[in-house]
Amino acid sequence: MTNEDLQRAVMEYERQRAELEALARQDELVKLSLEEYMRAKETMARYQKGGKGAEILVPVGANSFLFAEIKDPDKAVVGVGSDLNVVESMDEAIARLEGRIEDLAAAEKGIMGRMVEVSEMVRESSELVKGLYEGAQGQNE
Repeated sequence: MTNEDLQRAVMEYERQRAELEALARQDELVKLSLEEYMRAKETMARYQKGGKGAEILVPVGANSFLFAEIKDPDKAVVGVGSDLNVVESMDEAIARLEGRIEDLAAAEKGIMGRMVEVSEMVRESSELVKGLYEGAQGQNE
């Protein structure tokens, strides 16, 4: 057990902790996106059920709303990527959102699985570093 072994173990431990923190940030972003897509899906479904001519409140930010009237409850404008939007039937738009929700849920599951793996590696590395440090302390005495 050399000082170099201890340094390598500490560096590996720090790398694993950094990976775990990055995964946690990535998981948070995926969760936020998932919530946004679920809200959009729910809003579209309620909009469709409201029917033509129903009065609705449209959020404009800062907890402020505008009054509006549903003109066409069977169509929606949805993003399809790279700042490209298309008009689709409401059913198609909701199905598109459901697909994205499924993709995000799968990504979150994958991230959580990796977080479990890395957490275990961090735990093992921590124990290794502790053992190497205690061994080095014993040799110095």
